[in-house]
Amino acid sequence: MLSRIVIKNQPGRRWLKYIAALGLLVGTLVVAGIALAVHDLKFQLDGDVDHTTTTSVGGNLQPWDWDSFFNASGAKSPVLPDASRPGFTASAFTRDFETKTKGGKVVFSTNDTTTYATGSKDTLDIDPGWQCSTSNNVLSKNDIMNAYTLAFTDPVSGHQILYFGLERNSNNGDANVAFWFLQGAASCDSSAGTAAWVGHHQDGDILIVSAFTNGGGVSGIDAYRWNDPDGVGGAVGSLGTTSVAHGADCNGTGGGDAICATTNGSAAPGLNAAITTPWPTSNATDGLGTTLQPSEFFEGGIDLTAKGLGNRCFNTFVGDTRSSQSLTATIFDYALGTLGECKSTTTTTPVDATDNTLPPATIIPGDPADAAVTVKDKTVIDVTGVGSFSGSISWHICGPTASDSTALCTAGGVDLGSQNITAKGTYYSPTATVTAAGRYCFRAEFSGDSSVGVPGSSDSSAGECFTIAPRQATLTTQATTGPVAFGLKISDTVTLANTAHKP
Repeated sequence: MLSRIVIKNQPGRRWLKYIAALGLLVGTLVVAGIALAVHDLKFQLDGDVDHTTTTSVGGNLQPWDWDSFFNASGAKSPVLPDASRPGFTASAFTRDFETKTKGGKVVFSTNDTTTYATGSKDTLDIDPGWQCSTSNNVLSKNDIMNAYTLAFTDPVSGHQILYFGLERNSNNGDANVAFWFLQGAASCDSSAGTAAWVGHHQDGDILIVSAFTNGGGVSGIDAYRWNDPDGVGGAVGSLGTTSVAHGADCNGTGGGDAICATTNGSAAPGLNAAITTPWPTSNATDGLGTTLQPSEFFEGGIDLTAKGLGNRCFNTFVGDTRSSQSLTATIFDYALGTLGECKSTTTTTPVDATDNTLPPATIIPGDPADAAVTVKDKTVIDVTGVGSFSGSISWHICGPTASDSTALCTAGGVDLGSQNITAKGTYYSPTATVTAAGRYCFRAEFSGDSSVGVPGSSDSSAGECFTIAPRQATLTTQATTGPVAFGLKISDTVTLANTAHKP
């Protein structure tokens, strides 16, 4: 609403203030129009998995939904990153239910090998703290069928977004769900009974907790940060008890929100309805199939950058069901998956140290130079998911071995040193001096940066190897030119050439 500001006896200033107020409002609208956030962007948070139900929020079209990234079997389609889905960097889908044959028919099985054992709490570190077990009687409303996640970095604003969704077996009563996004790896194997999880929290791991009702939609969603003062993970850290992001039902908010969630049981008109999934699921009403009844589907998103939580890679997700929104709630079922948002590759090539581009000399140099070849390892480090990190590259060289050897430098060798790096790029090892013929191989190892979720990588492939051949000496002779008179001396002149001079 526009309000005129009237100042008595100053008609000229009255209109100036009116214009200023109008300009301020227009400016505010322009800023709001570009302050895109979690469900203003390219992905639909509208209470279903179907991209054909096109949505528009904040004047921006959202063309993609979950079925734009996973096919009828739940497999990645396309595998990200992909030019047809700009900005989307990683995806993961975890099926968390089993089937069995009964009376010649394939039906839903209540057996679930991925449930939490008593005592597991989100406030505890992963190990020690969490335990997994197998259960045959998970309460239907707490039983996860499928869970999935997406990582998105907006090409325009650079904001880092995480989307998440899960399906449950029943809409009976209110529901509380959560998603952990972990920078490191985590796992648990209950095949031999109750077992401890493997893994640790890292500083900056995120727990997202939400509650929703059958027919009432999402009542609230909050994010909490795992804080680790020494930055190395483990028991020193703890879960922050103050929400770092708070939101509500996506269908009840406009654009510009940093976090929201919704269900197919939202109170919004036309949204409290059953939906169909392309992939197999199950529910207590319809059994095995592709139908989810109202409030059995949940999805949400968080703009990490907007809340100062970005520039980290979240490589593991754990979706779970719980007794309440309390951080110390009892946690029931879980679905574990590898998002792999951050990736690193190490690609190396041996080069001549004189110019860092040519391949190493293939033969020992001849006299008068020393028989020495100087080489380096050209190392290209590529990291996706974050722009900066703190890591290092270390180099080793192995050899010499026989020229026909196939051995690689997978371990050991001469330590050439290391270099600290903070960005992807091309780096060169310290110079190695080779003084004997034979086959040599480099190994380059990138440490990664666990504090922001960057995994390490290495290269010790055959492309790291090169062969230095010996010089083949030549020997020529020249006898005394005849004829030689009887009784005179004769001689033979020997010329040794193409030799190498030992350093």
